[in-house]
Amino acid sequence: MLLRIDASRFGHEYATGVEMYSFHIIRAILREIARDKHCGIDEVVLYTPRVISSRELGGDFAFCRQRVIAPGPLWTQWKLSREMLRCPPDVLFVPSHTLPVIHPKKSVVMIHDVAFKRFHKAYSFFQYAYLQFSTWLAVRCASKILVPSDATRDDLIDFFACNTSKIEVVPHGFSPLAITPADEEKTLEQFSLIPGDRYFLFVGRLEEKKNLVRLVRAFVKFRELHPEFRLILAGGRGVGFRALFDEVKSLNAWSSVTMPGYVTEEEKSVLLQRCTGFVFPSLYEGFGMPILEAFSFGKPVLSSRSGSLPEVCGDSAILVDPMDEVEIFDGLEKLISGRITAELNDKMAAQLRKFDWDKAAQRTLSVLKNLI
Repeated sequence: MLLRIDASRFGHEYATGVEMYSFHIIRAILREIARDKHCGIDEVVLYTPRVISSRELGGDFAFCRQRVIAPGPLWTQWKLSREMLRCPPDVLFVPSHTLPVIHPKKSVVMIHDVAFKRFHKAYSFFQYAYLQFSTWLAVRCASKILVPSDATRDDLIDFFACNTSKIEVVPHGFSPLAITPADEEKTLEQFSLIPGDRYFLFVGRLEEKKNLVRLVRAFVKFRELHPEFRLILAGGRGVGFRALFDEVKSLNAWSSVTMPGYVTEEEKSVLLQRCTGFVFPSLYEGFGMPILEAFSFGKPVLSSRSGSLPEVCGDSAILVDPMDEVEIFDGLEKLISGRITAELNDKMAAQLRKFDWDKAAQRTLSVLKNLI
């Protein structure tokens, strides 16, 4: 069997979203094929706009070669489609949502979420139209659609009338932060912190769907009872950032709410290690990797009970209604309970064990091989 994989979104270990998934799942698939000599896959071809080094791939795999196609606009729909016409593969796996218009009969696509259907305003006209088209194309033409959660599966059925037999739920894996030790005191100083300071941490894009305006309002009320606490909202700006900025300004909360922008992996590691709790009250997520990162540091987590987040959290987090500021306030109170923290430690470790890249690769390969 000749397996071909769209590696155009192959990122790096610390990328986010689709790039991170592509990085880990492609590496894990190659490891699994190398381990199982009788898996039935004789050759893997990676379609990529750049040469991917063996170090990035995690080793030299004799059965894997790369077909480098020069980068350019609409790479998938124009350049990859042309390659499909020129040299049709047995099976094509697309880890990044978008199936080329010209594709083999046997194609598998991972659709991470359909957030654009719930948050239309967060996308430009072109972004929304392209996501609508690419999702429709995958639902209509792909042999199988992989999704990371039951929530995404249900959304594909609700919004696109996708045939349930076409969908396979394959949760993402998780890899703990593997980084070099940072100068902790120096890093804390960058964020105007000292050892012993108490703060809640959020990491992610500062955008409307992350529900940060309600979080800030709940935190300001919480701080009336616990004035020693701070809230750090770490991440780049997204659609809806202005509303968050204005809310912090109107509440005169600049002394307690910090928005430092993008943080490096070393900085994130220090902030997670030192935080009192991690907060992630998002209105919608296709998966929720930041929660697993917080679990890996043994930190209590406040999450919303929407989208895929209850699946990611299991019974290892405090779940709240993201639309209810009172519930968020109560959740913050629970986060600082030592009793709750102690109870959750074992559950967090058990929950982390459910998300493994090698298991994800095995399940993905099973879907691919069943098409032959």
